[in-house]
Amino acid sequence: MIALYKEEEIEPIPLALNISADTAEDVFATQIRSFLSLTNQLQIKLRKPEAALAYCISKLEEQDFLIFQAAKVRPEEMRGLSIAYEEFPIIALNRKDEPSARLFTLFHELVHVLSRTSGICNDLSQDKDQINQIELFCNKIAGLALVPTMQLKQNKYVSLIQQYGFDDIYVNALARDFAVSKEVVLHRLWDIGVIERTTYFDTLKRYSEEYIVYKKQKKQDGFLPPALDKGTQVGKLYAKTVITAYHADKLSSRETSNYLLGLRVKHFGAIERWCY
Repeated sequence: MIALYKEEEIEPIPLALNISADTAEDVFATQIRSFLSLTNQLQIKLRKPEAALAYCISKLEEQDFLIFQAAKVRPEEMRGLSIAYEEFPIIALNRKDEPSARLFTLFHELVHVLSRTSGICNDLSQDKDQINQIELFCNKIAGLALVPTMQLKQNKYVSLIQQYGFDDIYVNALARDFAVSKEVVLHRLWDIGVIERTTYFDTLKRYSEEYIVYKKQKKQDGFLPPALDKGTQVGKLYAKTVITAYHADKLSSRETSNYLLGLRVKHFGAIERWCY
């Protein structure tokens, strides 16, 4: 990427935002939302995690983040990783995960990048207890950034839970208002003391069991067109940069194909349309 930018005489956007891991959690979360221009009104408009995911990826790519999505790795093996390069920081997600899970992972990895605690998340060279503390920290900030405490407490469905008791209907409504998963909402309700620990874990267990049944019943993902398949793996910023270099005769068709994971020349037009 750096070489291609130099060829086109484009200055990459440096990763200027550096948030200390000692920063107050709510302040850290607010800075992330500001960095992504993410507001409560926008989340209500987006409604679905897949829409929120697409929006957040596009905002990060505007800042020259490279967002990759692994297509052939099981979620049990890798849900996400990040590398906090000062130019072209990298976040990788797992395309086999549900969009809501990828959205949470995106925020988790963004915390790693902005606090410069990244690297590959399961780096065995680090102390295990230290890794666990870092991961818990990233999870906490991700949850706060996606579902801020003040907005959650002011939401009418939280008042309904407090008035009438816990109900999945209210959880689903909150998940839509914040464009996140039920699991994220559930944890945040526990965080702010709206539900008790036993309610949280009992409900989380039920949601997990329901998801297993859903996955078994769900049809296998259909065939993705080649341009979309390769494009979602490498991301729009990367694909756009490569295609631009190809049109400027900076890359041969073979080099372009190699950069785009073996995409054939006949699909170059399709991936270019996808980028824009």
